[in-house]
Amino acid sequence: MGKVREPLSKHLFIVVAMAIPTLMVLFAISFPQIPYSDYEQFRQQAVSFADYTKGGILSLIYSWSFTLFPVPAQSALLVNISSWFVFIFSVAPTSFRNKLSYFVLTFGLACSGVWWIWCASTMEIMTVCIAFCALAGRLLYESIIAGNHRKSTLLAAVSFVFFVVVFSMRMQMAVVTAIAGILIVMFYGLELLSRKSKRTNLKRGVFGQIFASTKTWVVFVATLVGVFVDKAFRLGSNRQLDLEISDRAQFYIGLFLPDRSPLWCGTWRPESIAPIANELNLSLFEVASKYLHSTNLSDFFALASCKINRSLTSATYITWVPKSASNLSSVADVESWMYTVEIASNLLLKAVFVIAFVIMTRKFLETKNTVVVICYLVLAAFLADFAILEFNPRYFWQMSGVLLSLYSIYLKTQEEIDGIGLFQLRGNTSSSPGNAGRQDLSKDHKFFNSIPAED
Repeated sequence: MGKVREPLSKHLFIVVAMAIPTLMVLFAISFPQIPYSDYEQFRQQAVSFADYTKGGILSLIYSWSFTLFPVPAQSALLVNISSWFVFIFSVAPTSFRNKLSYFVLTFGLACSGVWWIWCASTMEIMTVCIAFCALAGRLLYESIIAGNHRKSTLLAAVSFVFFVVVFSMRMQMAVVTAIAGILIVMFYGLELLSRKSKRTNLKRGVFGQIFASTKTWVVFVATLVGVFVDKAFRLGSNRQLDLEISDRAQFYIGLFLPDRSPLWCGTWRPESIAPIANELNLSLFEVASKYLHSTNLSDFFALASCKINRSLTSATYITWVPKSASNLSSVADVESWMYTVEIASNLLLKAVFVIAFVIMTRKFLETKNTVVVICYLVLAAFLADFAILEFNPRYFWQMSGVLLSLYSIYLKTQEEIDGIGLFQLRGNTSSSPGNAGRQDLSKDHKFFNSIPAED
């Protein structure tokens, strides 16, 4: 009997998984980055927690890495490479097949990996946030499919912890989750109204499954705890004025006094800080009344459209600013080369997402896989956040990482729906070969396969 050949998709995934960290090391050695701007704040926080302004538990992570590597570039490289391996572990399929959907995931990781290379020696928040969000999502998925109640509870608890870390790091992630929650409640209400017998259909339908699942609420509770952790860290900070300005910056820059030019709409500029500092004596409600009262609805939609357009069509998202003075003679050539590479990788990544959503939508029409709905909800929530609050092109990196994580979970659930696993489309799985000990979709776990029962 001949040896079974490993699928090509698995080999490509391994190549990408190992090539990106290798290139990160080479790039960090060749162009070590010294801290600047926000990244300088992370360095200060790692040295003295009294300088805390943002980042939540990430500040503790960098503090620990500094004990091993006091040089900022080396410390950043340790954190970023570790984050990449956590990310890859979290999105790796449980099995590989030579199908387009699996190649899409690998190419998506390769394209987004370009940003990880550029930021290899930068004290960056996105890398850790994306990695821990992917890990938390993977653990939550595993808790849902776990046949043993004790194992399921344990996995959900660990997932909760990592979600708390994510939401303490990035307030934007908490806002996106809140928007997604509002969308779930809205569509769930519409789903109920569309049914004749509302009382007997609380858990039926796509949004009913999401709303009724106790595991869904793990994410929303973690959001509140994560925000609380960030607020607790702020209490011990000596930079209260900076914190007050930072709290309001999202609203001023994104909504109250935004830059409306096509190239900068909704983005932070140095001159944005002065108006915020001058109006700290006013409550946020008073500020909103002052600025929004004179804003036309058409102006708001024009601004929102500009920011969403920038998020989806920008040629580049990560601006690499060389701060190391040791090799400035070759920096111009490197920047030109990096610019070309990023433009190409961004175009490919957008093509990857279009193909991925086409694949998921086509399958959703057949199987009502709930993960597809969650992907659309998260995409809509991110774009709504971009439209309302401050926007920076690099936020697209975070959105793409979260969407790739959800797509990897989609692949896992679709394997079961297509085959003989837990999420099989119809019938009892317990009688199928190799499914001993697995739970029956038709009885308990319908979360990922929400075909409504007949009324």
